[in-house]
Amino acid sequence: EEEGGDSSNNEHISKIASADGSLGIACQLLGLDSQEVANAILSKQIIVGGKVITKPQSVAQARDKRDAFAKLCYASLFQWLVDRINDTISLETSSSNLKDANIRGFIG
Repeated sequence: EEEGGDSSNNEHISKIASADGSLGIACQLLGLDSQEVANAILSKQIIVGGKVITKPQSVAQARDKRDAFAKLCYASLFQWLVDRINDTISLETSSSNLKDANIRGFIG
């Protein structure tokens, strides 16, 4: 969703293409403020000498943050699902418990 001029140059400053797009929908479903999430993706804060400096991210950096956020959401949802399944089936042996499953193939 980020734009930054020439797509071949990742050093351009990033911005969200549309506030009403997928970021807005995802934030609404997660109960998050879309402007705060957009600011977190598009910039980083550095503390220098007790002073907070906000630095814009490049398109590549913003994409990495977006992807990390999506992966975190997916991993959290997957863990929630595994926990609900385990609660429902109440397995007695931990060796056959879904929590012991290797989920690397799902989360990567």
